[in-house]
Amino acid sequence: VQLPLLEVKATKLEVFAQQYAFESIRLDRMELFVSRDASGHWMYEHLLNTTPEAKPENADKTAQPAPKGSHQPLVQIGSFGLSNSSIHFSDSLPKGGFKCSLSAIDLNLKNFSTDKNKITEYELSLLVDNETDLSLDGTFSVSPLAAKVSAELTGLNLLKGNPYLTQLLTAPIKGMLDLSADAFFTAENGLTVENGT
Repeated sequence: VQLPLLEVKATKLEVFAQQYAFESIRLDRMELFVSRDASGHWMYEHLLNTTPEAKPENADKTAQPAPKGSHQPLVQIGSFGLSNSSIHFSDSLPKGGFKCSLSAIDLNLKNFSTDKNKITEYELSLLVDNETDLSLDGTFSVSPLAAKVSAELTGLNLLKGNPYLTQLLTAPIKGMLDLSADAFFTAENGLTVENGT
């Protein structure tokens, strides 16, 4: 991971009250490398504790319910910006392997909050292998979980996805794909897609 620039402006950091407020967070020229080997293991797995902990016999009897006054941490970010960034992905699990690079990643969030009924605006644009344009914009909320997105994809080479489809198809998919659509999600109604072309 390369992280040449990170700028954070905090206005409130109250650990005991679990309240964290930031005026702005900015990341520029971040470069991330992600890979999975032929056995299906991700490169970062060794950093995580994947061994389940033994559960005490009397755990269910001694477990106490969360206090009524307990609450989730409150995180507020006035603006978040990620620019000129890239992600390089390599997967050796599917037959023949798969590689993909996302570049020119620009992500902007406005008024992010984990508080109830707070709406965050976002915009995302990037290039896939320097030939496919993807742009997204919309809004989302954390509590309740909901999202709106307008998406536009241009110049996607379908042949690149064939390593994941060889076990399902008798012949490779070829061609280029352009699409645009609006999508809406709520925990109550699920996902709805409109205006797809």
